[in-house]
This record gives sequence, C-alpha cells and structure tokens, in this order.
Amino acid sequence: MLCVFLLLGVCPFLPAQTRTFRLPDLERKETQVFPVGAGAMPQDPLLMALGNPLTREQAVLEYKRLGAQAVPDLVAHLRDSNSGIRLLAISAMQYAWVPGTEQAVLPFLKSPRDAEAKSAWYLLKQKMEKGALDQWVREHLYEMNLGRLIEVMGEWESEAPDASRMLELLSRPRYWQAALPYLPRYTAPEFRSFTRYIADQAHGQWLIFALAGMIQQGDRSPLVWQQMEVFLANEDPRVREMSAEFYRWHGGKSALPLLKKAWAKEQDLFARESMAEALRIISIRTDADFPVPRQPMEPVVKYTGGLRPEDPEVSQKRIVALRKAMGYADQGARTVDGDAPGILVRPVRAFFNDHHDFGLQAKAGSGPFAGLVHLGRDMAWGEDMASVLAVAPGVVKRVQIARESWGGLVVIEHLSPSGKKFCSLYGHLGPLITVNPGDEVLAGAKLGGLGRSFTAENGGYLSHLHFSIYDGPYGSGKWVNGYMAPELFALGGHKWIDPYILYQGFKR
Repeated sequence: MLCVFLLLGVCPFLPAQTRTFRLPDLERKETQVFPVGAGAMPQDPLLMALGNPLTREQAVLEYKRLGAQAVPDLVAHLRDSNSGIRLLAISAMQYAWVPGTEQAVLPFLKSPRDAEAKSAWYLLKQKMEKGALDQWVREHLYEMNLGRLIEVMGEWESEAPDASRMLELLSRPRYWQAALPYLPRYTAPEFRSFTRYIADQAHGQWLIFALAGMIQQGDRSPLVWQQMEVFLANEDPRVREMSAEFYRWHGGKSALPLLKKAWAKEQDLFARESMAEALRIISIRTDADFPVPRQPMEPVVKYTGGLRPEDPEVSQKRIVALRKAMGYADQGARTVDGDAPGILVRPVRAFFNDHHDFGLQAKAGSGPFAGLVHLGRDMAWGEDMASVLAVAPGVVKRVQIARESWGGLVVIEHLSPSGKKFCSLYGHLGPLITVNPGDEVLAGAKLGGLGRSFTAENGGYLSHLHFSIYDGPYGSGKWVNGYMAPELFALGGHKWIDPYILYQGFKR
C-alpha cells in the first residue's frame, strides 16, 4: 500500500474547476411510458399525459390551472386497483390540492408498497402542517410503512428523542431497523436487557449498533462479558473491532490476556488497532466503573441553531469526567521508536464512497454553512463509535474535545519523502480521543472513534467523519476550517485538496 505521495513527492494543489455538461439529443418514441396494466387506463387523458415524458410539462401546467377542480377526480383515482394509476394521482396532487385532501392520502403511509408510501410521504410533507402530520404518525406509528418509519425516526431523533418510544420499538423486532441506528444515544439501565437480547439475535451492521449501545449503557454484567469474549472471535472484523472498543471503555486488568491473544492473530487493521489501544489504555488505568451519565440520554444538539446542547454544562462535565475515568487525562506527549514507514491507510473502514462532496457548495438558506464550500469529504455516515485511524506517520498538532460543530477534532502534520509537509484533519470524533498535541503517531494508529449521533460529542451531526487534507505545514493552524466562502475557494491558493487524490491507485 504505497502512498501516492511516495510516487509524486508532493500533494498537488488543484485549482477550482467548473465543468459544463451538455445532454445529448436522444431519439424518443411517441409511446406511453408509464407502466399501467391492460384495461386499467382510466378515462382521464390528462392523468395519462402526466405519465408521459413528452407531455408531462403540459399536463403539470393544466393541473395547476385547474387546481381544486381536478381534486375530486384525483381522489377517485387513489381507489384504482392499479398501483401505477395511484402513483400518478399522488404525483398530480402536487399541483392540484385543497384542504382536506390529506385524508385520502394519509392511509398510503401504511402501504406495503414502498413507492406509494414514499410518494405520499413527500406529498404530505409539502401540503400538511408539520405538527398535524407528526401527530397522525404518532397515532399510527406501528401501522406505518417500514421505510417511512425509518425516515421518520431520523427526523424525530434529531429533534426530540424519546426513551419510552425507543423502548417500545425495541420490543418489536419488526422495527429494529428503524430504532437500532439511534440506540447508542440511550444510556438508561432499562435498555440493557433489550440490547443484550438484540446482540444475541442480530448480525452485521445491526449487531454493531447493539454493541455500541452496550458500550454507552455501561452494561458490565457477567452475561455481557461472556458475549464479548465470543464477539472478539467473530468472523466479521467490524464485530471484533467494536468488541475491542467495549474493552477499551470497560475492560479491567483481567481482560488483558484475552485481548493480547486476540491481537496476536488479528489481520484486520481496524480491529487490530482497536485491540492495541484497548491493551494500552487498560494497562495504565485503574479498574474504574463506567461513569454513567445522570440523564437517560445525551440531549439533542441543535447545530443549526447555535450549536448548543440543551444543557451544555452537564454534557461538558460528563465528558471531562469520562476522559479522566477512562485514563485519557494528562498523559503527556508520546514518541514512537524507529523510522516511520511511508504508507497510507484509510482513516475509516467505510472510506470510499460516491459522495463527491469536496468543493461542493451548500445550498443557500439559514443554516450556519449555507452557501459555503465544503473543504473535505464526509464518510462513514451513521456509524457511531467506528474507529478512526491516522492515515500516515506524523506529529499531532491539534486536539479538541466536544467543541461546537467539530465535536472531537484531530490535526496531524505529515512529512512526505520529498520533505514537503502536509496535514490531515479528522472531525466529529467522540470524547475518547487517544492522542495529545505533540504525540508522534504511525500510520494506522487509532485516534479515537466517531461521536454518537446528534450529541455534544460530535457537534450535533448524524455521526460521520469529516476528513480533509491541507497541502502545507500546520503553522499557526489558523487555516483549520470545514467550509469556505465560494469566492475565496474559487480564487485558489487555499491549499485544500480532495483527499481522494492521495488514494489514486490505492487498493480498496
């Protein structure tokens, strides 16, 4: 895995580029393209015109002109036996609507056909008052289409988490898919039995969520230790990584032999580094109990409304106490022995994706970053507590804990084989960052884990890593930022580069 900067010697600066695309002319056939069954076509040429790309624009204009006059026919079409007709009617209601029409559309949120439920959901979000829609969903929560429930939970958990609602969802396995991504936020003892049971039943990503929940709930029962010993040998490296994370948070001296044995035969980098950090921190701390928070869950952080949690003093005290109890206070700078090999590793397991968000300008609006240009890549969305590794050898220059917007932040300065310095930046980490300013780190050293979603740990975002590369030395560090004004980005000279440039030719 040779780093591309071994080949180039430098991290090239790329000026901002603007690309213009022209769509080719395509031969189109004058046919009805919407899939309706034989004999199902209604005596409504306007609705059929809406389903034909050649006539859709004219149909939209006509529905807008008709307005309320078109609503009775559209409501009647919602009772058609053909799903294609029903979908067309829901689509047309974007342009023809009167108060009360929602009563005919709301039942589609219960539809087992995800396309129908999804179309109805987006229509109702446009047409209904939010409070009224939320109230209907609460009253029919366990009748909802599962795909819509998953989406609703994402919105609710970012605005108003509810322990009783989460416990009810966890009691019904059908709804685990909607509830489990947010389980790590809930720390009350009432959740422990549910989480242990889910961990026994689940696998893959669902098991990862359950393990993260176990960590945060501080469940140190004998049954959990037995589960963790089994998980530490699981065939899925993500499970081994997260079980090692459990030992990092809760393990005492008695866990060292088991971890050493697992570490000695571990081949996966992320799991191995998680085990190594667990071994290191357990060796230097006392067998302290997990400092369970007083509140049943971490308060929601409104990063779009001032970046403040509901109770910042409680959160800050909890995080300070947590780091002290876990052995991460006042360690002093550390050095590494020997020459650091010039290799490049992924910062997170889920590194490569199709989200081309470096240099992407945020939409205009009222948010804190509205209209600004993104200076890194966001990745590993929704993977609370996933390991974050140093991408190359270097010296830690900056560490922040639970700061507004950033959450946990680490900046490392690296030296390329040509002698050129550049920096890597890791944002939205959880509170147990493993390094301090001045530390020397090797490629692949564990820096910490991603913060939990919507908490003060990671700035209030859905958990993810903000990863950036700065083509220059750290200096004073005044350049550290996640966004930039578009006019400044366009001028160039800012030294931010797309992180993926470093990984050209890197084996995934």
